[in-house]
Amino acid sequence: MATGTFGLWFKEILEKQGLSLRGLGKLTGIDPATLSRINSAKQRPTLSHLERIARALEVPLAQALGAAGFDTSTPPGGEDNSLHKAIRKTATSLADRLVPLSAILLEYQVLAGTEQGQTLIVERIPEKLRQSGAHGQFLSQVRALYDIALDDALPLNRRRAAGSALLYFILEADVIPDNESPIGYVDDAIAVQTVWESLSADDHRGEL
Repeated sequence: MATGTFGLWFKEILEKQGLSLRGLGKLTGIDPATLSRINSAKQRPTLSHLERIARALEVPLAQALGAAGFDTSTPPGGEDNSLHKAIRKTATSLADRLVPLSAILLEYQVLAGTEQGQTLIVERIPEKLRQSGAHGQFLSQVRALYDIALDDALPLNRRRAAGSALLYFILEADVIPDNESPIGYVDDAIAVQTVWESLSADDHRGEL
């Protein structure tokens, strides 16, 4: 699609999902005035805008990129366009940057077992979810971990493990800053997914 058709695609998908610009603004953290300018073709969406819009609307990022006029195809002869190069460069550096993640989660397990850690989780998780525009599987896992972390009837090691992922999500000491577009929440998602899978695996072993 050409850039000029983005507004039509945007309007159609918003109507299909019953969302207003104000509602989308709450989900994405993008100012409704900015969304209005994007919608009326007065401002071209950035990659950060498109990533957050696609995530909130639960549509493929490639679809949003195509609607905005970005070339998402592989050029003839196998030559990479700038988007493919950027993706490869990001993927190459991402693995190295995630190395400290496990150590940070272990440190946060200690904090999660304290009254201070519990208070941070209770007070900050709702607002952090709103700011991040979390949805789908990630949102479900955060909510499940929240319930585990605050359930005094569960073993302390499970509560601390769940709390470590939640603290990683809400505190600033990320290996990838949340405001780093377009990968700011990748490390948070990995932390939550890793802890969730670990706890789920423990549940499964307990049933055997």
